[in-house]
Amino acid sequence: YDEFLELGTDVANNRALPHAPENSLGIGFDAYLMNNENGSLKLNVDYSYVDDYFVYPYALVGGDGGGYNAYNTVVDSYGTVDAQLIWSDLPFGNDSMKLTLWGKNIGDEEYVANYIDFGAGFGGMTLGYFGEPVTYGLTASMSW
Repeated sequence: YDEFLELGTDVANNRALPHAPENSLGIGFDAYLMNNENGSLKLNVDYSYVDDYFVYPYALVGGDGGGYNAYNTVVDSYGTVDAQLIWSDLPFGNDSMKLTLWGKNIGDEEYVANYIDFGAGFGGMTLGYFGEPVTYGLTASMSW
């Protein structure tokens, strides 16, 4: 934004832009490991990176006099890896099925995804919400 008016004063140069990391990256990799009469086996790996970002449009310097500024609730950068091993077109009787072994955040990256700042009225209490921990699963589906 070019202008951020607060009580008639333009404070655009002293306000954080919330939930706007300077950099983010998503990259994926797919590899077919098998393709024959027993079906297709595919590996899919995705990496996602998010640079640090501010949660609230608070002052970057100074603050409200009570020590509150944008850096009180900045989310640190983090990266996660997800993967899937997909066995599709697996013969099952006269039909076919698909088995997917999957994992999310397989590096078990611990990160804060967001904050809630309750402000001075609640003693400056700030709560952080953490990202999902490592999760694994197996999904089966059938087509007929």
